[in-house]
Amino acid sequence: MQTCKLFGFDFISAAHVSEVVEDVMHVIPSSDMVQHIVTPNAYVLQELNKKGKASLLQFAQSAKWVLPDGMPIVWLSKLKYKHALKARLTGSDLFPVLWARIKQDHLAATFILPNTQLANLFCQEYPACNVCTPTFFDPTDEAYIKFLAQDVCQLLTAQNSQFLFVGLGDPKQSLIGIQVAQLYEKQHPGKPLVIAYLGASFEFYHGYKSRAPQWITQLGLEWLYRFYKEPKRLWKRYTVGNIRFLSLAFKELFKK
Repeated sequence: MQTCKLFGFDFISAAHVSEVVEDVMHVIPSSDMVQHIVTPNAYVLQELNKKGKASLLQFAQSAKWVLPDGMPIVWLSKLKYKHALKARLTGSDLFPVLWARIKQDHLAATFILPNTQLANLFCQEYPACNVCTPTFFDPTDEAYIKFLAQDVCQLLTAQNSQFLFVGLGDPKQSLIGIQVAQLYEKQHPGKPLVIAYLGASFEFYHGYKSRAPQWITQLGLEWLYRFYKEPKRLWKRYTVGNIRFLSLAFKELFKK
């Protein structure tokens, strides 16, 4: 797929997420390894560029499919390149299209989700999936993450899943995914698996959280809508985080 290099990421340049889904479904039959789908936005980019996050940054940059999940990334590409990113591609837009294709092709999937209510909805919707709902844990708890990865690999094997969807937010979902990928490749060498790190996409899909109206999204102000909905949780992300991203973007714009 056509890509655009920003912040060390090869962001996919496509007009619609359906193009990404087609590429994913084309790659799986011929793949012999674990592949990853990541969806960095402005907040995630500034988090990954903090001190002590070098390994997580390298992991995200090496993903097979990197979606530009934020209008600031698209705007920056237009300022820097003649052939800029064609559109913002969000995980929340990708998932329904990819999920419909998985069900249509009768493929199996495993989920890591934040609560049992959400897990039950997916299992009721599609029997060829199973779900892990971990208890609350600290991202520095390496022992629990390794234990959780073992549980997830057992679920993947039991269901013969070709997809693992992770919806816990960063850095937790990335830390789990890295452990799962390493363990799965040892247990099933040469067997394909796609791990998609999609945060709150599953809550949007089942209506647990509401997305911004389309006109707000088109203006690149979905972050403001989310801030309005959850000010106590998101105030730091969209104040300090935005300032940090602007600093990164300025450096990236003038980088050769």
